[in-house]
Amino acid sequence: MIGCYSASVIVATYERHDALRAVLAGLIAQTRDDFEVIVVDDGSGISTRDVVEHSRTILRDRLIHAWQPDVGFRLAAARNLGILAMRSPYAIFLDGDCVPRMQFVAGHQADAGPKKIVRGSRLLLSQSATIGILAQQLPIHRWQRRDVLIAACRGEVNRALPTLIPGRAIGRDLRARAWKSVRGCNFALWRADLLALGGFDESYVGWGHEDADLAVRAISLGLEVRRARSGTCVLHLWHPEKARTSAGENWQRLLQVEQERRISPQKTSIAQSPSPDPNP
Repeated sequence: MIGCYSASVIVATYERHDALRAVLAGLIAQTRDDFEVIVVDDGSGISTRDVVEHSRTILRDRLIHAWQPDVGFRLAAARNLGILAMRSPYAIFLDGDCVPRMQFVAGHQADAGPKKIVRGSRLLLSQSATIGILAQQLPIHRWQRRDVLIAACRGEVNRALPTLIPGRAIGRDLRARAWKSVRGCNFALWRADLLALGGFDESYVGWGHEDADLAVRAISLGLEVRRARSGTCVLHLWHPEKARTSAGENWQRLLQVEQERRISPQKTSIAQSPSPDPNP
């Protein structure tokens, strides 16, 4: 039932249970608890299920595990499962290897606005730091500005600036059409706008650009990009680069969507709403 929660954090994962454990620990420790967590799973096995079930002992009915069979990289379809499962009016998208700090949900909700797609930032953790953090299950979701600065000085993260300015971002609405700045690992928008867009385009299979496609179509629908405040900046755990054999085809598809100012997806499991409900 829509309205049970103020927001839905939709976490995409595939066969990386140790990273997902760190992400869910961050969501459990948020400064507010009126949101739900939807883990959208592109076909992971029992280790991921066990991590989800352990977190369910704390989150209880605030946690949903939406699983689809593993028949290849289908991130767009997995995220659409999350949209269909939502019990709130606001969606916050997060990747299962991006650890949210404790102000993540509160920050995104503070930056929400009518016809806005709010894009957060990320810090990239080094390989050695990631290995140590996951092995010791260190609570990096509790990192404050000082901790990030120390990590940056040690070379454990690639930068510190996105976490340093408190409150809302300076000039947060100046790049309203900057769709390239929207990354699927950390962004948010209203469920009504997602339904008007028909969700993610499931014709994007393999790695790449399904998030940019949604952002391009959102701008064509009339949404504007807003930069989120520093509290929403996530800590992106290192991982080997995924195969990008589909990237060229997906990129050409994206360029065509932008050129045509298309709003409707080519393939989706979500029915479009021609007259979306007004945003709260």
